Amino acid sequence: MKRSAHILLGLLTAVTLTGTALAASGTTTATTPATTMKMPKPTVALPPAGFKVNVNTGSAADLLKVPGLSQKVVDDLIKNRPFKDQAELVKKVRGIGPKNVLKMAPYFTY
Repeated sequence: MKRSAHILLGLLTAVTLTGTALAASGTTTATTPATTMKMPKPTVALPPAGFKVNVNTGSAADLLKVPGLSQKVVDDLIKNRPFKDQAELVKKVRGIGPKNVLKMAPYFTY
């Protein structure tokens, strides 16, 4: 192998190893692909322990504390009150399905 090829091979190896070492340390460089960077997961604020809201009388602010409820769903929920039970909630409110209502059930009273 020619001397210039050895030098080029040495430089490529050094750049690769440096990029790998920097990626492992969490430092971002131009040689580190963006797909290897880890982004922090957003945290979801859960309501306090024992939190319950009545779907028929609760305020929009209280309903928004329930995980899985967006402003749009809360508006639809308030518009379609009253509800007798979970089944009626699923039937009347767009955006709340059978699986979602089970996740929200610990926060609801009727």
